[in-house]
Amino acid sequence: MINPQDLLNDIEKGSKKRNPTFFVITILIFIYILSVSIFCWTFLDKFNYLPSSAYIAVLTLSIVLGILLYIFLRKKKLGWALNLVFFLFMTILMLASLLRKIVQQEGISVSMFTNLPNNVFFAMNSLITSLLFTRPIRAQFQIHQRWVIGTITAAAVLAILFIPHLIQ
Repeated sequence: MINPQDLLNDIEKGSKKRNPTFFVITILIFIYILSVSIFCWTFLDKFNYLPSSAYIAVLTLSIVLGILLYIFLRKKKLGWALNLVFFLFMTILMLASLLRKIVQQEGISVSMFTNLPNNVFFAMNSLITSLLFTRPIRAQFQIHQRWVIGTITAAAVLAILFIPHLIQ
């Protein structure tokens, strides 16, 4: 069982050793989890006819993201890798979706960029992904080039598997 007090103590002790980038990533991931949860719950509440499985999917996503954040806070390589896979995967899917809109509309229009939630989630995904690639974070987690290549490959393969479902 995870004791919240132990986690807070670890964060407090570790905050003196961790670099500012680690702190920024942690806060951004926490805000991302809250934003996704709030957005999904508000969106789902508009549709009374949705099955309970939609609510379970949102709850599961929130729990999975929370676990990823917890593993990341424990400074495990796996935490770095799983977070990078998730956020890089989401960034690639959002870019693919944007490219699909550009192809369908035969060009770029201002209306593509007026959806505030999409823009915020894309910006957060991109920022977190970029920060996870920074040298201080890779050094802190002792991430070598082999881990970076493997993680990028995993995210790309997952995205390639999901992109056909976006195009439909």
